[in-house]
Amino acid sequence: MFQRPWYAQVYKEKKSSWTNAYRDMNSTSAVSISYSSPTYDLNGKFIGVVSSDLRLTELNKSLEKIKPFDGSILIVVNENNQIVAASDSSLTRGDKHGRLTDQHGFDIPYLKDSSLPVVKKVGQLIDHKLPARVSRISVNDSQYFVLVLPLMDNNHLLNWKSVIIVPEKIMLKELENFKYLGFLGLFGIFSLGLILILVVVSKVISPLRAILNKTDELTSYRWTLPEDKWVFPEIAQLEQSFWKLSRHLAKSFEALEKQINLDATTGLLTRAGLTSKEETFAQRNLLAVISVDNMNAITNSLGYEYGNEFIRAFIDKMQTTFPQGTLICRDAVDKFIAIFPGMHQHADVEWYQQLITNLFTDKYHPKESLPKKFVFTGYAGAVLSRVTKSTLTEAIMNAGIALEYARKSTTCHAMLFTESMHAQEVYNLQLHENLSRGIYNQEFHLVLQPIVDLSTGQCTEGECLIRWHSKEMGIVPPDRFIALAEETGLILPLGNWIIEHACLELAALITRGASDDFKLHINISARQLLSADFAWFLLDAIKSNGLKNQNICIEITETVLLQEIERTRKTLQYLRRHGITVAIDDFGSGFSSLSYLNILPFDAVKIDRTFTAGVLTDQKCESIISSIVTLTNGFSVPLIAEGIEDDATRLKLIDLGCMKAQGYYFKKPAPFSDFVCSNGNIIL
Repeated sequence: MFQRPWYAQVYKEKKSSWTNAYRDMNSTSAVSISYSSPTYDLNGKFIGVVSSDLRLTELNKSLEKIKPFDGSILIVVNENNQIVAASDSSLTRGDKHGRLTDQHGFDIPYLKDSSLPVVKKVGQLIDHKLPARVSRISVNDSQYFVLVLPLMDNNHLLNWKSVIIVPEKIMLKELENFKYLGFLGLFGIFSLGLILILVVVSKVISPLRAILNKTDELTSYRWTLPEDKWVFPEIAQLEQSFWKLSRHLAKSFEALEKQINLDATTGLLTRAGLTSKEETFAQRNLLAVISVDNMNAITNSLGYEYGNEFIRAFIDKMQTTFPQGTLICRDAVDKFIAIFPGMHQHADVEWYQQLITNLFTDKYHPKESLPKKFVFTGYAGAVLSRVTKSTLTEAIMNAGIALEYARKSTTCHAMLFTESMHAQEVYNLQLHENLSRGIYNQEFHLVLQPIVDLSTGQCTEGECLIRWHSKEMGIVPPDRFIALAEETGLILPLGNWIIEHACLELAALITRGASDDFKLHINISARQLLSADFAWFLLDAIKSNGLKNQNICIEITETVLLQEIERTRKTLQYLRRHGITVAIDDFGSGFSSLSYLNILPFDAVKIDRTFTAGVLTDQKCESIISSIVTLTNGFSVPLIAEGIEDDATRLKLIDLGCMKAQGYYFKKPAPFSDFVCSNGNIIL
């Protein structure tokens, strides 16, 4: 539609205009011109184009009927002296034939290009400003009388001309019959014909202009049918169609506005409806965005009907919990905006936070059926700032940021937005952009931290760690960008880069003298482990660098182990069958369960540094390490202690039965190229 002639020009210029002639899309022969006008809604927003068509093939027939004499030619031309319509329809045929599906490229002929010599001659004369009076011309020894008259509409948008060509021999024949009286009669007929042409054209254009002048009323109920009937039934039918269309569009716009502004399920205002009713939140400065996190699970498990009942119950609970006058609107399926009445201070916020917390900590009995109980889980973010139409969007955005902080919190259901939250979000966005560029620009490098056998002091293992020196942000610690990479999905390309370069660095280290059995530990995220091609990618990287599968140990945390246990178990079993070993990293730091140790395969356990740091001073830490040593001995796997900072800690771990350790006491993480090897052992 955007390419159709009757639409494209008005859509671009936003003003009324006549189109050039074009071939109708639904016909192989019909040629039309259109008068099109832009249409706007009550807010002045452009919503479409109203167009009226004048079919030129029908105008040809009218001109044939009203031409002054048999043998004369009556032509209507546009401002470019192209033949729009003619009493001889063959004059209107252009060079292009056939159906034009895109309605472009239709050429109507010029007078001067006509195959009829007299018409061609007239076209050449008109190009040189033929005067608006009867002229006499000669073509191929034949004489013709020519009259050119202007043909315009009241808006001066239509600048056409009518051309009448009468052969002299026809004139002479009439003179012979009527002599001087006949000549005067002929002149009268000639003039009457001209007037008739103007009247007919006016009768066609005037009603169209009247209809077009009413197009502003198309989307309202103000379009009325005229009391006087139109001369042409087609015009009357067109007016009737526009009247019906007007009523249909008005109803549609009313329904659409209601659908946009009101939630169909709950009857609450939507965000759009809230924005359009600024008076409802005047003199308020406390806004909260509330998310019902178990809404989707309820709907997916029990169906939409139950889900609607569930969310109505939550709305009822909000209305009974919050102060009277609280404005509640539905922003999404499981998200609401609440604007509390009055102007508040920071001291008031804690009370409102408790109200929101009550939504998710108390079971709810619907009024109509007490036996049924609903349990709601979710979080909220609030913002303390004057709410106006201009600040509403920003307030909702900031409350949404606070909502995400509340969701990550383990201590509260509702948090108040602070500028530091916004600063952190901006930092995360910058970090994400630079992280993506950093992967592409090769800004990362790997370091190695040795793992030492406590009984022999030798090093035949090590953990591969990643470091990032950003061109924009400088040195960025791993604990800042690793978590963000996991959240955004960039951990997949970053993880693949680590695997490729770790295998490359290990191959070079073995070439420099490290043991052929040197085992390199690589940290793997949950997304990596559960990706479809992870195992294939890892095995291919090992093979491509001439390594053995036994050279690689993947380290995974308890959190990774507990995600999709069955898929995780199958992947780990597959890798272990191919010789790759598995170590459980940061054991005891998460919400672990001993049950998974009996389900998931593993070859080593790494104890979290928080326990080793307190082993000399905290009896509980010593007891935990002792228990884990006993546990790993029972599974016949080594325990690797992280974070060894001094010799006393090393000796204590040996005394407790720990077999391996790593930490700054032995060696800080350093580039692979910094390590010197001798007799298959890394010299520390």
